Amino acid sequence: MRILDLKIICPACSAEFKLADGTRENDLLEIARLVTMFGQDWPLIESYLNCFRTRKGLGIKLEKLRVVLEELAFIWQNKTFSLAGKSYPVSALALRKALQTMSARSDEFVGFANHNYLKKVCVNLMRLHQAEQRNLENAQYARDRQRSPAIKSDPMPAGQAAREILGDLKKE
Repeated sequence: MRILDLKIICPACSAEFKLADGTRENDLLEIARLVTMFGQDWPLIESYLNCFRTRKGLGIKLEKLRVVLEELAFIWQNKTFSLAGKSYPVSALALRKALQTMSARSDEFVGFANHNYLKKVCVNLMRLHQAEQRNLENAQYARDRQRSPAIKSDPMPAGQAAREILGDLKKE
């Protein structure tokens, strides 16, 4: 027998109820608090929560909903998460895009036990963003190089530059 299935008798009215019935109110209050924390993004979160259903057409148990929202709130507030033992920073924009991606496919996904899939989507989005930034920087460098003939077409490797500087210092 689970502890939450334990029957208790109310000392005031002698009504009999399960211990789990007494914890529901706290879960509901915590869920209400968390819902307000997400603000205008709540519809996105609500859609993502469908991934945690055990089967299509079923809801999520109250306790599981509270735990899932608490975990998501931690990521949301701290803008960081851990995946496979590594810590990742995540921007609000990347988190929203990942949630949109997950929400768009929430009918396909059921039975999630944790946020690992969301985290993987965030990591991939961040890597794509970093690659785009590098491409923009490389394109800018190429444009600058074309405009100014003073910029060498083959820049000196950093290691060679350091050796030359150290060599100059030793001579002095």
